[in-house]
Amino acid sequence: MLQVWRNFMKPVSERRRDATPAQRLGLSARCWTIGDLLGRRRFVSRVGLPARIMRYYRREIETRQLPVNCGHTLRYAF
Repeated sequence: MLQVWRNFMKPVSERRRDATPAQRLGLSARCWTIGDLLGRRRFVSRVGLPARIMRYYRREIETRQLPVNCGHTLRYAF
């Protein structure tokens, strides 16, 4: 959600409040609202995620600060 907020909801300049990065790249015609973001459920199988982000979604990334990283085999997640 942080990536969506930074690219589609937060203006490039806090002072001018002109456009979001997504608007400047032509990915969106307007600044998104919370309703746009949470209005309908997005499924990973329909939207698709980059491989790097998918590893976080599947909880495959190990945390360095934890002495033991316990894995969990998800049965009903997706």
